[in-house]
Amino acid sequence: MELFGNIALAAPELFTLTTMALMMLGTLVGLLAGAIPGFTIAMAVVLVLPFTFAMSPVQGLATMIAVYVGGLSGGLMSGILTGIPGTPSSVATTFDGYPMAKSGRPGLALGIGVWSSFFGGIIASIVLMLIAPQLAQIGLEFQPVDFFALVIFALTVTASLAGDQMLKGLIGGLLGLLIATIGSDVVFGLPRFTFGIDQATRGFAFLPVLVGLFAFSRLLNDVRDPSSAGQKLGGDAQTTVVHIDYIHSAKVVLKRYVNVIRSSLLGVFVGVLPAAGSTISNILAYDQAKKSSKEPEEFGKGAVDGIIAPEAANNATAGGALIVMMALGLPGDIMTAIMLGALLVHDVIPSPSFISDEPTIAYSIFLAFFVANFMMLGLQSLTLRGFVLVTKVKMYMLTAVILFYCALGIFALNNIGYDMWTLFIFGVLGFIMRALGFPIVPIVLGVVLGQIAETRLSQVFARGDGLDIFLTRPWALFFILLSVFSIAFPSYQKLRGIADWTRYFVPLLMIVLALPVFMMPGIIRPIIAVVMALTGIVQIFMIVRAPKAAG
Repeated sequence: MELFGNIALAAPELFTLTTMALMMLGTLVGLLAGAIPGFTIAMAVVLVLPFTFAMSPVQGLATMIAVYVGGLSGGLMSGILTGIPGTPSSVATTFDGYPMAKSGRPGLALGIGVWSSFFGGIIASIVLMLIAPQLAQIGLEFQPVDFFALVIFALTVTASLAGDQMLKGLIGGLLGLLIATIGSDVVFGLPRFTFGIDQATRGFAFLPVLVGLFAFSRLLNDVRDPSSAGQKLGGDAQTTVVHIDYIHSAKVVLKRYVNVIRSSLLGVFVGVLPAAGSTISNILAYDQAKKSSKEPEEFGKGAVDGIIAPEAANNATAGGALIVMMALGLPGDIMTAIMLGALLVHDVIPSPSFISDEPTIAYSIFLAFFVANFMMLGLQSLTLRGFVLVTKVKMYMLTAVILFYCALGIFALNNIGYDMWTLFIFGVLGFIMRALGFPIVPIVLGVVLGQIAETRLSQVFARGDGLDIFLTRPWALFFILLSVFSIAFPSYQKLRGIADWTRYFVPLLMIVLALPVFMMPGIIRPIIAVVMALTGIVQIFMIVRAPKAAG
């Protein structure tokens, strides 16, 4: 009953003519941005961010969520029609979407992608409303040491997801933490790493750093030489407008509801992992759909399930990322990191008590995510017509417009030139890091999480707790152990089925994590811990006996 009461409280704030109009505009912008190859969703959200400063928190966040949802769905248009994914979150969609379009069924391929995105978003919305408040209740158990351990886990996940570039990912995360320490000490207020520059004592505001590292550096890369600057935004691909086959494609998707639900839940799970994001979930969902298919040989040739899985997963990932932001006050991905910055601009601080303290804003976000999926469904055909027109614009023209609005928004934040220099410096830094092959996401997350980590660690020492508290606090131990396994995860993924030790990875993970879960209060969690430990032991026993049985 409390859920419906909070929804009734938030509905009048969200369902106003102005807010709905802003959300429709945001969805349209997101769809168009997602459809344009190279123009990432994060850049679209950053571009919209300055316009939200004059809005109420509900209106601003609803608009950004609409851009987020639209961007996730927009990427399928370019991927299916041209074979070039509009966003990293739609890479796997091209594997079967483009072959289906080439075989003369572009309308069906687009329809399957749109409906899969819609159902993935709706399922994630329901999970968001049900799980986020419960996760927030668990979050109230967290002490400073637990938050610090969670930040460490988030950074190791970010680094491990860099794949073969894990070392560069770790370096990037540490660089982000270093950037976060520049300015005044959070405990004593003493300046550090300022090199005698008075303005540097204020540190670097999060949003200028984010826009510089992520958007400005990308724009510099796009116009790095005259040939690339003069290219059309959509490349040389000739795209024609087609009509989305809504009715038939909806029937096709609903017949494969198991794949839709499985991929959506997988997307939510990946979204909950700090910094994982839809770039990971769409590949994982595609892989799982292929492994569970009765016709795996059809994948890559225009398989329906090959379009459903990645599109359902990437939209559902947004719901998982919002769960982490709402319940724990930590960004699940780059987009929620930007939203976190927007909340701070409006003097709203997400935390485990955020949902209970600010139910109107919290449930407005839930409803906005739900409504944005319906808007995406309705506006997809309109965006499809605009997609062809925008891709004919030359890169240097759009780059100049985007950079102007980014700079204008950053200056409007505090009305000081220092922020403009911050934007420029980190734009150049991001450009150099990209050129050297360093992933940008770990750096951004390091900057976002750095102050949180320092504040929490300072609180640990202020309380007089020793380092042994990392082993005696169940949640802290849980995240420290997860961090160790997450660092080893890329090697496991690469060598799975080749190296013998990979067979023991998952059972050992279950056994090791059972210890901190068993230490947690209550009756249910210790029972779960016993089940985890027994399952892991049985799996190891079966693995050890398997070679003997074969012999």
